[in-house]
Amino acid sequence: MPPSPSPVRKCTAYFALMVLSLALAAASAGAIAPAALASAEPGSHTRAGAAAMPSESAQDTLLAEIQVAFLSISDAESRGANVTSAALDLNRALSLASSGDPQSVSEAAAIVQGVRSSVPSLIAEGEAARYWGTVGLAAWLAALAAAGILVYLYTPKLVWRIWMRSKRRWTVSAQ
Repeated sequence: MPPSPSPVRKCTAYFALMVLSLALAAASAGAIAPAALASAEPGSHTRAGAAAMPSESAQDTLLAEIQVAFLSISDAESRGANVTSAALDLNRALSLASSGDPQSVSEAAAIVQGVRSSVPSLIAEGEAARYWGTVGLAAWLAALAAAGILVYLYTPKLVWRIWMRSKRRWTVSAQ
């Protein structure tokens, strides 16, 4: 039976997915310009730094691809897959896409494509793990039932045999 994911690992995956969804929502809403974040000047949270970005349409397309990839890894996670590494890669792609550098945007697109191509294998692994977990549970329950039946059938014989061997030398006198 394959080991089940630890609660800490599962919570980490949920946390990574939650952070990714919040980051996607903030990035798609355009609340803060990525160039303004890179400059780190107080009060520069406007769209003034958007001119330094490669192109709005390329970044919007990339954000849409990130959202699609996020939905696909959410589906994979609901099917039992371990999506921790995929979520971390998607977070890294989102931070690269937010930087505004053309090279970073193309690297982020490559990461997103890698995540999207790994989703079918993650889903297959998750479904296989769920299947073998069910098989393992059924085998465990069958073994437990068989042990219960064996104990029920053979305990009286065993107890009486031990009793007779331990009391073999006793004599009964009638008075």
